[in-house]
Amino acid sequence: MTNSNHRVMPVTVPTPLFGAGPDATPLLSVLGAVPCLEALEQASLLLASAERIAYLAAENAQSEELFGAAYLVEMSRAVVNAALAGLRRETHD
Repeated sequence: MTNSNHRVMPVTVPTPLFGAGPDATPLLSVLGAVPCLEALEQASLLLASAERIAYLAAENAQSEELFGAAYLVEMSRAVVNAALAGLRRETHD
């Protein structure tokens, strides 16, 4: 008999990034099989750092473009945090 309440937690899939060299060989990669909840938590932390750096740069340079970049990072972090909240609620129901 199977438990109908058992939920399979989603995991990441391997994703290369930072293609380098003439053939764009990936320099780095997001690993597969990492629980999405933990991956999103790390992404939120990275975006929080990027947000702070972008705002500091924008304030120092008084640059509308840098403020725009900071807003984009902040909005991206909000989307990640909303997804995290949804996943956490789903796992606790």
